[in-house]
Amino acid sequence: MRVLFQSRVSLFSVPGGDTIQVAKTAEALRAVGVECGISTELEPDLSKWDLVHLFNLTRPQDVYLQARNVARQHKPIALSTIYLAGSDYDRSSRSGFVGLVSRGLPPNAFEYAKVLARGIANGEWHDGTRAILRHGFHNLQNEIIRLSSVLLPNSHSEMQRVIRDFPVASKSKFVVVPNAVDDSTFHSETDAIPEELERFRGAVLCVAGIGHRKNQLRLVRALKGVDFPLVLVGQPSPNALRYYQEIKRECGPNVHFAGQIRHE
Repeated sequence: MRVLFQSRVSLFSVPGGDTIQVAKTAEALRAVGVECGISTELEPDLSKWDLVHLFNLTRPQDVYLQARNVARQHKPIALSTIYLAGSDYDRSSRSGFVGLVSRGLPPNAFEYAKVLARGIANGEWHDGTRAILRHGFHNLQNEIIRLSSVLLPNSHSEMQRVIRDFPVASKSKFVVVPNAVDDSTFHSETDAIPEELERFRGAVLCVAGIGHRKNQLRLVRALKGVDFPLVLVGQPSPNALRYYQEIKRECGPNVHFAGQIRHE
């Protein structure tokens, strides 16, 4: 079998959990004899591939164009949904003007506004962005689901949330595929702590891209005055730089930034 993995254009320039899921799934499939390619192109030639595996329903503008391209070339689609509805966070935790807008607009309208803001601030203009502005954020997500032959959520809970937000998914075939742990890398029972890290034994450790939804700011506030070191592993996305600066302003001497590090 020959499978092409596709996801957002920024998959490797702005890495996240989906980057690891794509790379590690491809690595594991290759180990059992499946030919796997990885592409962030929007409209590649698919003639050599048997099927296309798409990732990430949460940012549909790239994946929509990829799904439409797959459908045009009559190949089946498997979709790892990686679905997170940001509306709960937007309404409860965003502050300032953005918080007021998020609470004043319906969730889909706010997602639409965020795409427009990214286009202005970051120059993120391409056919997918224009498709959202023409057809709406939610409609693109619906179309990706409709074009997919099978959905691959991480849990039954995730699938229930996909169906709640996109009733068209109630007709979809799905297989729950939990995220794995790489036991060739993570084997803490046998690993010795390097001497330079011994001072962090017993620390509170947060490993995540630094950003609003990962909530590092409240973690920093919660551990103020507590006699534990806090180690933050990860880097901010381009849209979270202001949030990152806010975290640094709130930090006490117990907070340590490790940046992005290799899993090993």
